[in-house]
Amino acid sequence: MTWDGGLLDGVFIHNNTFFWNPPVEGPPVKMTETEFGGSRSNSVINNVIYSTVPSMIHSGAGIKFQHNLYWYPGDSLPKWSYGGREHVGLTSYRAAAKDELFIEPKLDWLLRPLAGSQAIGRGLRVPDPGSQDAFGAPLLPGKPPDIGAIHWPTSVAEATRNRSPGVSSVTFRAQSPNLRFAP
Repeated sequence: MTWDGGLLDGVFIHNNTFFWNPPVEGPPVKMTETEFGGSRSNSVINNVIYSTVPSMIHSGAGIKFQHNLYWYPGDSLPKWSYGGREHVGLTSYRAAAKDELFIEPKLDWLLRPLAGSQAIGRGLRVPDPGSQDAFGAPLLPGKPPDIGAIHWPTSVAEATRNRSPGVSSVTFRAQSPNLRFAP
């Protein structure tokens, strides 16, 4: 939302990890009241969006969604509302956003990607990605970027330093707000 007739220009949201578990139905990304203007592009790129409700995004067409990884573990089809159109299921949404992904991200309890995660090395290169991930691990210049805020360890030393003892992953259940820790 903008105030006093203002417009947003050059919004760039990249490499975040959203875990959305609201008490009521509502999307983790909502930009319906946002006004964009100017010549710079407005983009949401390389984000992991994990939602315990089927609503994924609700946005106008003024911002482009690219190469985000979505996951909803429930029984119903996920929903996207984009550019004034409702999309139920990924096949419908892909008509509006061709390179979006709907794959279980395989994250540990700190939302870090596990071995075999489709988030590892599948991100788009972005201008000025920064030098480190959300936990301070260095981003290597020649390595393909990961999707999300936390990147796969680049070495055994980093993996050991960042791994919490005794817990290697968590399984999220849509039927229950409780988390089940897996060994």
